[in-house]
Parts: sequence; C-alpha cells; structure tokens
Amino acid sequence: MTRSTWRRTSAVGIAAAVAVAGTALAPSAYAKDAPGPAKQAARWQAGQLTGGLIHNGQFDFDDYGLTIDTLFALDEANAKPAKRKRIVRALRTDVASYIGDGSGGTYAGSVAKMLVAATSAHAKPRSFGGVNLVERATGLVDTAGADKGRLKDDTSTGDDFSNLIGQAYALRGLAAADAASPSVRSFLLKQQCQRGFFRIAFNDAASNPTLRCSTAKPANRAPDLDATALAVAAMDAARSDGVAGLGKPIAKATGWLRDRQLPNGAFRSGSPAAANSNSTGLAAYALAETGHPRAARRAAVWIASRQATKRRAGDTSLAKEIGAVAFDDNALRTARKSGITKVARDQWRRATAQATLGLTELQAKRFTVRPARRSVRAGARLRVRAGGLVPGEKYDVRIAGKQRTHGRANAKGRIDVRVRVPRATKAGRRVVSVRGAAAARTGRASIRVRRHSAASAAGLSRVRPTSARKGYAGKCKKKTRKGRKGVTVVVDFRKLGKFRGHSGKTIVRCAPAKFTKSGKVKKRTGIKVLQHAGISVKGTRLQGKAFACRLDGRPARAEKLPLQGDPNYREKCISTPPSRAFWGYWNANGRRGGWHFSKTGPASRYAKPGGFEGWAFALNATQGSKPKPRVKPRR
Repeated sequence: MTRSTWRRTSAVGIAAAVAVAGTALAPSAYAKDAPGPAKQAARWQAGQLTGGLIHNGQFDFDDYGLTIDTLFALDEANAKPAKRKRIVRALRTDVASYIGDGSGGTYAGSVAKMLVAATSAHAKPRSFGGVNLVERATGLVDTAGADKGRLKDDTSTGDDFSNLIGQAYALRGLAAADAASPSVRSFLLKQQCQRGFFRIAFNDAASNPTLRCSTAKPANRAPDLDATALAVAAMDAARSDGVAGLGKPIAKATGWLRDRQLPNGAFRSGSPAAANSNSTGLAAYALAETGHPRAARRAAVWIASRQATKRRAGDTSLAKEIGAVAFDDNALRTARKSGITKVARDQWRRATAQATLGLTELQAKRFTVRPARRSVRAGARLRVRAGGLVPGEKYDVRIAGKQRTHGRANAKGRIDVRVRVPRATKAGRRVVSVRGAAAARTGRASIRVRRHSAASAAGLSRVRPTSARKGYAGKCKKKTRKGRKGVTVVVDFRKLGKFRGHSGKTIVRCAPAKFTKSGKVKKRTGIKVLQHAGISVKGTRLQGKAFACRLDGRPARAEKLPLQGDPNYREKCISTPPSRAFWGYWNANGRRGGWHFSKTGPASRYAKPGGFEGWAFALNATQGSKPKPRVKPRR
C-alpha cells in the first residue's frame, strides 16, 4: 500500500504534496473518461464547501471538524488541490474558534485534529494562524499519575470531554511535527483491550485507578470500531515518522478489525450495531494503510454500492447529488424519493467524507472480458467470462447496451455467466460489456451477431423435439418409483390458440421424481417441475421466475392479446403480467378432488410427489371465471 498524502513528505505546501502523491494515487488513463468512485465522492464533498468551510444550514454555524474531515478526504483522493488550499486558508483565519471554549480554555481533541490538518497540509504547525499548535497540544498532556500522557481538556468549567480519538490525533500530529511524546503513545496503548480493540472513553478513574482497559469494568471497556480504526491509522502514521513500539499493537488491532468485517464487506457500529459507510470507510482506510488491501477493497465495494451514481439515481431527486455516499440503505432510499434535505445533508456530508477514505481502494480499472465465441446468433446463449474485479464486487453484463444479467464476482474476482443475446439485436459488430461497482470500472469485448431465424423473429421459443426434452410425454406412470413419485404437468393453451409455429394444443408431460442419496424424494418448486418436465419457462425482468410469464414460448413477444380496453396488447415480460392476461397456476393431489387454484407462487410452492401441476392461460377472466386445465388430474 502506498503512503497517503496524510503522511509527512519533504515537500512544502499543498501543491508539492499533490505532486508527491501523484505517483501513488493517480488513477489510470481510463479514468479520464469516468472518474473512480473516490474522485466522484471528493468532487461532491468539495461542492459542499462555502468559502472553504462546511456550513451547517440547519443550525447555521461553520463546522470546523467536518471541514477538516473534508480536507482529509480530498487529500486522500488526490482531488481538488485548489479547494484544499482554500480550506487551509479558512482554517488559518480562525483557529481559536475551533480549539477554544470561548473563555480562554482549550479542547484537547480539537487541538490535536487541527494539528493533524496543519501537518497534512505541510503548513507550519508552530505558527498556524498565529497559534503554536504543537505547544498547545503538549501543554495539555498530563505529566504524572495514571493520567500521564493523557491529552486533557483545559476548560473554564473544568469539564473534560477528551477521548481516544483526540489521543490518536495527538499521537499522529505530534509525531508528524517532530515532537513525538512517548507518554502520549503509552497512554494510547493503555486503552487497547486484550482482544485488540480500543475503548473510546477512559473517565473511569474512580473504579479503575490505573486507567487501563484491561483492568476496567466490562461496562467501561466496550469496543468502539471507529476509535479502533482511527487508532490504527494514527499508530501506522506515527510509526512511519519514527515512533517505536507500535508494530504489535497495530497487528493486534487490525486482526480485530478484520474479524469484524461482514461477509458483504461492510462494518457495523452504533447501538444497535448496523452496517454504515462511516465506519466501513474508516476501517477500510486503516486496513489499507496497514497492508490488508483485499479486505479494504471488499469494504470499498460495499461503500460504492451506496454511492449516488447516474445509473442508481436515474431521474430521481438524487440525480443532482452524484458522488455523494449514503450513510446506509435507508438513507439512500429516502434520498431517491425526496432528495437530500437540509436536515439530512449533514449526515450525507459526514458519511461521504469518511467513505472517501475507503473508496480510494476502488480506483478506476479496465476488466478483462472474454466471450466464449466471437460469432453468435441473435437469441442464442453466450458464455461470458471476466476478471480483475474485487471479490464480491457487484457487476452487470450488457450486450449492445442492454443489461442481460447481474451478480457479484467470486472469491477470485472473476465472473463466469451465460447470457442470451437479445433477439432484436441487429446483425453486425456489437459490444459485450461488464461494469463493476462504478462507471470507471468496466471492460468490453466485441462479438459478431448473426441474423436469427424466423421463429426467433416471431418471438417464439425454439420447441425441441419431445425426444430431446427432459421428462416424457403423458401422465407419470405408476410402474416405476420415479413415475409414482413424479409430478404430472398440464399446460393448457386453449385461450391462446395457434400462433405461427405453435399448435396451441394442451401439453401433458411427466417430471419424474428425483431422489436424495438417502432415498428421499427431493422437494421441487412449481418452476422446477415445469423445467424437469421439459417445458421452457420465462420469468419477468424485474421479478425473475417469481411469475411465469411465458410457458413453451407463449404468449410470444409478437403475439397480440385482445385485452379489454387494449386489443393490441403484447406481453414484454418486464414486470408482473396484467390481471387480465396471465398464466393461472393450479394443483391437485392426483387421487381425489379436482384442480385447486394455488394461493402461493410457483417459485415458493413445493409440488406434491405423485400429484398434478396445472397451468391454464386466463384471458379477460374475472375472479370466479379463471379457466382450469382441461385435463382431469387423475392417473
């Protein structure tokens, strides 16, 4: 992992810092067309500045802490150097209003964070806006007792709000200013618990005289993921600036962080604990800085899926906020409906600032895409493989600009899928593209599409000869166990009739039973039974096979269905079929009684072994006049 621009360099000034960081963080040439997610997030965050500061419109104040977080985010993403200079100038003009309590006192955490901001910007920390931040910080360090090395608030009221985050910033800032304090390091390490995490508060001297996490009461040593991530980043930065004795604590803390990562790459925090982009961004940054890029990239993929992109925003209210990162899924859903409101904007700004730190691990990339064939007929299936993705990264596959499938990359960052070339694709050279978590992460290959057959042009499935189908024609036979336990499938086309190459006759086929190794009958859904009987099933684009849209190619794409009020209706299988033109799903036990209309969908209902599954197309039918299959459910 290359060092970020938060680290000390020999350059002076932000412009020099950008030049030094250019080799480490510059995106590939491909990113000129579409910036990576970190750049997009940084651009949005920079757009939230007013005169170099983040202004909170809800409560009408300049938020210096969030402004510094924004500086860190832009610096890490190597973005907006002019904006970074403007931030530093704005911070310099009024340091006292952030670090002081207004009555001559000083807040330890604010001084330490401002010190890190000054050193990261390569400004003079001993004369930043007329304030010697190094002297202020060292003056707040306790020198005796269990508090030795602790950075404490010095307020006019005597209140002390200092915590581990300020202590971590102090370690980092003092080390960067060549004023490293062994006692500051020692007190920070006292707050690391046996399992490797750090606690955030240490105001428990009454019950814990040593102020060590290991001797604190259980209620006072709760793990804090954000504090641990910030401590790891601070220790790693201080180690690079010559502070010794941090290797083992870093390894222990990163081990704890890695164990907290969810299978989807996210990290949880809060009460109750929930996955969010703030904590995930901080953890990803800490892991990346300490040599764990795979875990960091998995976290970045999760963050990127909560980022406002053109594709994700569409024509919703979020379309004006491209690049912003939502705190969680609920925040993203709400913003799609009503945009980012004045009340919610603060949360979005904080989430985006910290998420940007993690998104830097997901830079622009061109994937390798390999279609199995370079020449394919329209309507045929095509195997597509691609590599170079992050494990678990979301992707979609498109042919000639139309999405054909989507999913997540496997543990090796590869995909291997079979997709159907759209039947309406024009003959000639066409593009197969794979897009990852962001527009800048994509790959493409070309194929030659050949003209399809007349049957495909009509929108019909190619009906295979009965001998080539699964199952067999007729009702299931009782002679064999597979037959006795098999399921008879009836598909009634009487309301559709003939259409071009399809006879419109009722199909009766058997889906022989399948058994487990122990001899038990395998459970099969209504959809699986159809497929095992050799009848093709097409679901809808949005719901998949939760709805059976076409059976044996009917109703065909080109087939007109004379619906009441819409005599030229054609079924496109995009969403749920209309209530006046759909496949009715019936079942029977095969022994007594007749057909019963199923109240459960075919993707979730299990077919009864030895029973019947029936399908009859309902056209302009009322609730009580849905047609039943015209074959009696008897063996």
